[in-house]
Amino acid sequence: MKTFAVWAFAFVPLTVVAAGNEVGGLAGLPNRPFLYVEGKAEIQKPPDFVSLHFDISGRNTDQGKANKEVQGKAKKVFAILKEAQVADRDIVAEGLSSEAEYERDDADPKKRGKLTGYVVTRSFKVNIRNLAIYGRLGDQIMALGGVKIQYIRGEINGGEKLGEELWQKAIANAREQAEKTLKPMGMKIDSVFAVSSIDFGEIQAQFLPSGERVVVTGMNIPAPSDEPSEYRFEMITIESRAHIIYLISPAT
Repeated sequence: MKTFAVWAFAFVPLTVVAAGNEVGGLAGLPNRPFLYVEGKAEIQKPPDFVSLHFDISGRNTDQGKANKEVQGKAKKVFAILKEAQVADRDIVAEGLSSEAEYERDDADPKKRGKLTGYVVTRSFKVNIRNLAIYGRLGDQIMALGGVKIQYIRGEINGGEKLGEELWQKAIANAREQAEKTLKPMGMKIDSVFAVSSIDFGEIQAQFLPSGERVVVTGMNIPAPSDEPSEYRFEMITIESRAHIIYLISPAT
């Protein structure tokens, strides 16, 4: 399986710009001196639960039999989850699709050959809150056959609230760095011209947009074995950035 890795961003140095109506060909900037600052705040936490997304499928020349096969597997999945005491609210299994399969013509890949059968697929989304059972549960589901893992992702509870708290800290961090930069230059902050969670270039096109401020990660998926597989979860990084343009003037 693909590994989803934590990524972090390097802090962009503070930049002082004496701006006119246009600076560097970018319009919409202040027509007086300003300071552009990027504030940053982040925390790392272990995942509270794992979100597992997978498909199960059945194949047969008869569509009804293909559906019967996949529904039989679905019943087994529900039984496995029930035995593992996964709550109903943590299981979503509403997707169902059927696709016809045809013979391929190597000479003309675009040409559709004879109908060979049907593939019926059901999609599952399961939140596993007891991480201790994750390895055995995953092995049991994979053992059913015809299982395709779409993705596995570590999640935390209350991520949105944490993101908002970090946003305030990122704003405070930007202010602190701005003041530290301006003081030895004999300058001061007058007011805030713009605040955004996206970078300076994007601010030129659209001031004060809404943007994502949370970055999360997944985990490594080892190969299965006869014993319950062992999984080690990566830390989840929650990060917020505040891009702020301050209008400035001499302190005296």
